[in-house]
Amino acid sequence: SRSTLSSPASRGSGTGRHQGCVIMKQVVFLVVLFALVAIALPVTAMDIGTSDNTTGSSLVNPTVISVEASQIQSAYVTLTLYVHDGSTSGSLLSNVQVTGSDGAGNSFSKTTSSGGYVTITGKPGTWSFTASKSGYNSDSWTQSITATCEKHAYLILTSGNDRVFGIDVSHRQGEINWNSVHNSGKSFAFVKATEGNEFTDPKFITNMNGASANGMLVGAYHFARPDSGNSATDEANYFVDIAGDYISQGYLRPVLDLESGDALGKETLSQWVKTWVSTVHERTGVKPIIYVNSNYAKNYLNQEINQNDLWIAHWKYDPSLSPDTGIWTNWVFWQYSDKGQVSGIEGDVDLDVFNGDQSLLQNYIITSATTPSTCVKLNVPYIHQVYDTADDFRGCWACAPTSAVMVLAYHGLIEKDPIQISSISYGSKPPAHVSDYGKYVSREYQYGNTAF
Repeated sequence: SRSTLSSPASRGSGTGRHQGCVIMKQVVFLVVLFALVAIALPVTAMDIGTSDNTTGSSLVNPTVISVEASQIQSAYVTLTLYVHDGSTSGSLLSNVQVTGSDGAGNSFSKTTSSGGYVTITGKPGTWSFTASKSGYNSDSWTQSITATCEKHAYLILTSGNDRVFGIDVSHRQGEINWNSVHNSGKSFAFVKATEGNEFTDPKFITNMNGASANGMLVGAYHFARPDSGNSATDEANYFVDIAGDYISQGYLRPVLDLESGDALGKETLSQWVKTWVSTVHERTGVKPIIYVNSNYAKNYLNQEINQNDLWIAHWKYDPSLSPDTGIWTNWVFWQYSDKGQVSGIEGDVDLDVFNGDQSLLQNYIITSATTPSTCVKLNVPYIHQVYDTADDFRGCWACAPTSAVMVLAYHGLIEKDPIQISSISYGSKPPAHVSDYGKYVSREYQYGNTAF
């Protein structure tokens, strides 16, 4: 027969019905099993997954789902912003209004808590901020926020502020709006000029001219590389060759930025510093300032280096505290933060404070830079006194019955200009700093605008 079907007798037999029941039970079991598996699948996978309409098969991939979920979570970042009193105490400020927008342009407005901070969640990217509080200068800035982090901002008092605040910058700060920097309460800046004996900061001239044109006092610094085997003389000459025009009247004194070379040992590194300083001094007539961190100030320099004025780096983030100055007994400038936020600069910037008010800061402005003179030797009759006044002006009259030699030193400043004797007189009443030992010689020395 051409038919493939079974005969009637066979289709109706008991054996055929039993086989059909077995098949049906298997089908039911598979349906139930599939349903249980479907229930056990993660809801997220069921929701996120898609299906091929032709085959009906699921396209859900658990690994892909995990990556997508991670990306969704990283689409938001949380910033904790601490706002400090940057004028005197450095303490955290409550009731500071913080407004701005996140990386997607979503605006926010928050007020700092009693703990002096706000917490903001938003999209990563370039954020903008304005912080304001009654009695303080408002501050506005932009900041790249790409991950959950903490940042610090500082507000300056609008009045009653005696201390002088500034910043130090290099090409790493990018384009700087110096007008905004000055308007935010910053009065001075140190700008990177050179590094080693072959690198010139590409933003050096732009930053120097920009800061000066916007009413700020500005000086140049050299990043030392004694660790590279460079000679101090070569590095000093390179610095003066590049920055010489800015080591002149009206600018702040230049700086040696020493952050490497500890492997040379204390003696060798100290000699390197002395050579660099003396070379710059000889070429410009100006004595540089030394920048070091507290570790170097304590452990890697000889005591004699403290004859140079100190710019100390010690990040306490609170300018009301005191830095550790090591071999120095005092400091002139203090870099108290490396995470400052300043209007006109995108990103973090170093914050500095001068150890005095505006009138004292004028003493660190170069008034002239002439060819330095050598020691001054004067024959002086009937002098019998040795003194060392509190202002660091040091004089010595050698004890001799008919003559003496007076050697003047003030951190190298006396060698900077020739000494001019404006008047000489004799009498019986000694000046205030000389005890009465009989006759004496009174004289006035003119150095720039300062009479000694």
